[in-house]
Amino acid sequence: MQLRFESTVPGWFVVGIALLGAFLLARWYYRESRTVSVPWSWLLPLLRTLAFLLMIAMLSGPVVQHEWIEGQLSRVSVLVDTSRSMGIVDPDSKSSRLELVRDMLLKDTDDESNEPSPDSWLYKLARQHHVKVYSTLGGLIWDSQTDKSLKNLRGLQANDGSTPLGESLMQQWKRDTSATEGTSTSTKDSRGVSDAIVLITDGQNNTPLSPLDAVGMAGSKIPVHTVGVGVTKEPVDFAILSAEVSQQVRREDRIRGKLRVKEIAPPGTAYEVSVRFGELEIYSKLMVAASRGVFEMEFDTPIASALDQAEKRLGQSTRHRAIGIDLDCRIQSKVKEVSLDNNLLRSSTWGIIQQNQVLILDPRGRWEFRYLRNALERDPTWKVLASIGPTGMKETGIPKNRADLFTNDLIVAASDVATSLNEEQLNWLVDYIRDSGGGLVWIDSDRKRAETAERLAAMLPVLSDLPNATPERTGASTKDTALRITPSAVGQPAFQLDGSSIVNQSIWENFPPFHSFRSVELKPGAEPLLENKRSSDLQWQPLVATSLYGQGRVLYFATDETWRWRYGVADLYHQRFWNQVAGWVMRSPYVVSDSYVSLDAGKRIYNPDESVVVRAKVSNESSQPHENGVVQLHVLQNDAIVATFPMREVEKSGGTYRAVIELAKEPELLRNPAEEYELRVSVVGIPDESITARTSFWISPTVDIEMQTLACNEELLKSVAEKSGGQFYRMADATDVVQGLEPFRKGRIVQSETILWQSYPWFIAIMALLATEWYLRKQAGLF
Repeated sequence: MQLRFESTVPGWFVVGIALLGAFLLARWYYRESRTVSVPWSWLLPLLRTLAFLLMIAMLSGPVVQHEWIEGQLSRVSVLVDTSRSMGIVDPDSKSSRLELVRDMLLKDTDDESNEPSPDSWLYKLARQHHVKVYSTLGGLIWDSQTDKSLKNLRGLQANDGSTPLGESLMQQWKRDTSATEGTSTSTKDSRGVSDAIVLITDGQNNTPLSPLDAVGMAGSKIPVHTVGVGVTKEPVDFAILSAEVSQQVRREDRIRGKLRVKEIAPPGTAYEVSVRFGELEIYSKLMVAASRGVFEMEFDTPIASALDQAEKRLGQSTRHRAIGIDLDCRIQSKVKEVSLDNNLLRSSTWGIIQQNQVLILDPRGRWEFRYLRNALERDPTWKVLASIGPTGMKETGIPKNRADLFTNDLIVAASDVATSLNEEQLNWLVDYIRDSGGGLVWIDSDRKRAETAERLAAMLPVLSDLPNATPERTGASTKDTALRITPSAVGQPAFQLDGSSIVNQSIWENFPPFHSFRSVELKPGAEPLLENKRSSDLQWQPLVATSLYGQGRVLYFATDETWRWRYGVADLYHQRFWNQVAGWVMRSPYVVSDSYVSLDAGKRIYNPDESVVVRAKVSNESSQPHENGVVQLHVLQNDAIVATFPMREVEKSGGTYRAVIELAKEPELLRNPAEEYELRVSVVGIPDESITARTSFWISPTVDIEMQTLACNEELLKSVAEKSGGQFYRMADATDVVQGLEPFRKGRIVQSETILWQSYPWFIAIMALLATEWYLRKQAGLF
């Protein structure tokens, strides 16, 4: 039952007349009734005033509406597309697609109204059916039988990153199926499954399950009536859909990247693609539209100016190995586009400002180490400290203290160095590999040498000091010697000398074989990478092998003759190989450090399905490892903490702590892709203000498939309707859906109205009040 007022007289006027009249009546009556006793003194004026108010209330035209359901209403599910493509404004419209849909559903009802306008599509549909409105992501928005508010419908936003039409239809079918569980067959047939589905969308399905497949997979025949929204011709639009850039870049390098560009414009339209670091434009290219649709374009530009600008912003309290270079990839044109939201895409890379440091030690001064030193010195990535030959070892040699040794990211040493190490230096080297995660390349040879120290031998991946670990020399003729890389090396980038796996395999097999090598056996768990075999051998023998030792990696060479790979090709392969190997074996550096904490989060950009491994090395006030500490990792965005993770200490690592952020399990972090997340740590016992080291990472947005195609896909919607037994309607004809659903109507909503101000009960109530007042006047002695 519902009361409403249908008079054309303003409500404020009726209320004003009623209050004024009631006041005058009460005042006039009081002059008579004040002489009589209680209760007549107040009851008589009250009865006369109530009768007057009922007569005045007739001016407002009160009507009581009664409503009830006859039979059982059919069920209609309305699925509304809330993807981002529904938020665009088509060229022939002033409102977005979703705003047009909302206006159709509600017909511009007052924001305070709790039901659709009688002229609206949703009101007419709800008068005949039990209507439930869902978003295409599956959330219930409105139920005509239970919801008394239109707040959720009015608050619809076009912000979903995809249009899952197939999944939405399947979810609706599963929802209906689950609603029938535990009911009788007759109840299932009449109530469990929707009688019809109305799908309101632009038809741009961009998820794996096609709506046509979903209709075919439905267990029962549910007609799907589709309403197409938007223009049928692709509107003018430019967009940067995705951006891939180098993971890291140095000052002397050029940053390279690949942009996925959307170009929907009349041929000949000029537009510009640019890449900026803040206000600094580092790349720009003027383009002319040529009906390319979606295509990829590469850019290649110097990064030094951006790196210089970023370095000026660094604080003095922290030491940086790399700086985050955040890039804005932008596309601009002078034509009017259907959407500007997709014209900017952010990306980022690490700008390396500190060289890696390698220490090369060789007491004999062999060709292998001289060529290796030259190869790394030509690479600006490396700062080379070399002690080669007796003179070099005497002048510089092994670092005189532990701290100097630990400043190196990689050590390349000849096996002869073992005899030059005293007990203390041996401990330094072991700690460097095991605890600090340093990298060691150990180059052996066929020459006789003293037995390797036990602690040093424990680090190597081979049993090099057993009786069968003897030197081998192939002789002058090496035609009967073969070389090959192992399956493990095939998948290792350090051993890729060509982009083609077939060509890469051929290069390795055709290298000049080594004249000498040491015959060794692999330790359990060691990984062979390069193998050698003579015609007289029954098995392949390991030449290069690797294994992890503590936090570091050791790479063992059973020969010192890789310089032979330079025959006829100079540095073509030799330098590339050693540069790649050095980058692989070296210690993973920390991107930022202060007096207490060194911090690193690996890559600059992560995909949403990846895990971010965060490392922190914590020291105390004496610069000694802070072990057994309580360390927490804080993730911040805009200086607000959004997540906190405990960091666990790595066993025997010398104050190294580790935390893993599984992005797929952190919806709070995935909420804002293409945004920077800052990382800092807190350590119990160390004041927060003393820890200034902070790093950051980005979560890469997925390729923006939602905004690739913006025209209404009428062909798909027609096919879905035809296959399911429904009908297709354009937005302009959406009101015909109500008539199209008439065959599915079962019960009905019946209404009746009582015009109170013209009814006998209203008249009788007024007369009863007046008659009662007249009778009581006599009883009170008033005439």
